[in-house]
Amino acid sequence: MNKDLAAAWKKAEESGEKIPIGNIVVCDQCDIDYTSRDDRGGIILGSNAFCPSCTPKMLADVARHREEHYIRARCQRDRVLFRDVARPPAWVFVMIAAVIGVVYIALILLIQMLLQ
Repeated sequence: MNKDLAAAWKKAEESGEKIPIGNIVVCDQCDIDYTSRDDRGGIILGSNAFCPSCTPKMLADVARHREEHYIRARCQRDRVLFRDVARPPAWVFVMIAAVIGVVYIALILLIQMLLQ
């Protein structure tokens, strides 16, 4: 496990505080730290990120179980850094916040309509 992440886990266990993982990128299969590595390739399967080394085995397992629909992203091995795909960009969080805001407003309007 990443040393910084291991230290954060230990601190959280002792203090009960949340872990600010920041930009740490670790493969969910082999636990290798990719935060500063320039390896290319990998996949996002469900909510898990698998590094370029673990991807071939994971793809074979996915095909065997016919779970291709769980693949959310594939890194182009010659173009995309694994850490850039595993770490969501800031715009993802902005879009999530915007969607939550729209749903919240819609619910308020619906409740107001039902109460009238």
